[in-house]
Amino acid sequence: MKQSFTLAILLVMPVLVMAEDARMAAAREALRESHGGGRYFMFGADRFETHSNHGDPVLNWDWAATYGTDEQKLKITTEGEYHIDESDLESGEIEVLYHRPISAFWNLDLGIRHLHAERDRNYLAAGLNGLAPQWIEVDASAYLSNKGDLSVRAEAERDFRLTQRIVLQPRVEVNFAFSDDETNQVGSGFSSAHAGLRLRYEITRELVPYLGISWEKSFGETADLTGEHRSARSFVAGLTLIL
Repeated sequence: MKQSFTLAILLVMPVLVMAEDARMAAAREALRESHGGGRYFMFGADRFETHSNHGDPVLNWDWAATYGTDEQKLKITTEGEYHIDESDLESGEIEVLYHRPISAFWNLDLGIRHLHAERDRNYLAAGLNGLAPQWIEVDASAYLSNKGDLSVRAEAERDFRLTQRIVLQPRVEVNFAFSDDETNQVGSGFSSAHAGLRLRYEITRELVPYLGISWEKSFGETADLTGEHRSARSFVAGLTLIL
């Protein structure tokens, strides 16, 4: 009798151990997901705005969507400019990137970029973005085109919270090209700069209308190619949206 009982215990024990292992694995997975290890999707329209553009209004956008974990994500971004009265897409681009953190405050992006312009271009893209001292958000990217053209774009912005809902945001973007791309009217050297000041009102954290002003200018050979030697100023009205 005792031998039969011992044999039954020996036969049942592996089954109990396997069941316990399965329960522990499920518990660990639930704990991992509740602490940021799960996969999630996020869409953000950082800028969706109209520019007065001296009576020739344009629509600008800067959107991004991400999917993945806290450690690794697929990131798709798009930005561009559309002339409303002329029903014409002035410029547009889309990037498909592998995104991952490399430190507590900085992330690395690697992927490809497609630029729609006078002559479409495809690029390899590498970027670094994150939070610099003084709470300045920085995004810097380097692009190598299928024609061998190398260019760099850097953006910086800072939020100044005036009240719990009202935020003042200055923003600057500069572009530098290492070679000429005359077809797309880009000259070597500092090609262009954009600056803006936007006053946002946070209806909710996800829905934020704003008003502001923007300034942009082409430099050097780019100004010669485009014929735009003077700076352009516009009033801006737009919306920031996070889903």
